[in-house]
Amino acid sequence: MTARVYTFFTAVFFCISAAFPATNARLAVENIAKFLTDSKSVTIRYVPISDSQALQPQIICIMGDKFKLNSNEMAVWYDGKTQWTYLTDTKEVSITEPTPEELAGINPLLILGTLLQHYSAKNVPASDNDTGAVELVPNTNVEGQLPISKMRISYKKTDYSPKKITVEFNAGNSLELQVKSITKGINYPHSTFVFNKKQLPQADIIDLR
Repeated sequence: MTARVYTFFTAVFFCISAAFPATNARLAVENIAKFLTDSKSVTIRYVPISDSQALQPQIICIMGDKFKLNSNEMAVWYDGKTQWTYLTDTKEVSITEPTPEELAGINPLLILGTLLQHYSAKNVPASDNDTGAVELVPNTNVEGQLPISKMRISYKKTDYSPKKITVEFNAGNSLELQVKSITKGINYPHSTFVFNKKQLPQADIIDLR
């Protein structure tokens, strides 16, 4: 399993009655993005399901354009420019400078604001009255430029916190994130998002920059 697995939106209005749902859906996505960015940091504990296979629980810490991801299979550090990816089965750390398109495949939550520029949002049925759900699909003029072909977000109506995120990628694979808890406001030091060789002295370093 690679970090690309993980390791995020022009509505066309045919009539005035159709415009309001699209506007509300876009506003919902904006509020979800705001929920994730309106404090110093957000820490999300979730269970990923990749192509119908449940994986180990994971934790991702996001602060601005930086993030740190932890799981039993891997760890990812991203300081806003450089990414370090450690795979436990190979004990290797690869160093890259991912493009925005690559980041979309690694951490879709990090680029919600960017997706709104290139994707259309619409409301879709939710599981209960306390939950809202929106679906994002690429506009025709940007189709294929980002690795995400569809994203669906279920959220709490009370505060727009995400509950479940399902991402379908252009390559045909999919990823579902079942959110278990969200903590906001922790002031992480910059070192949290930078790989420290001292913590994994036996790891082989592969610089792909």
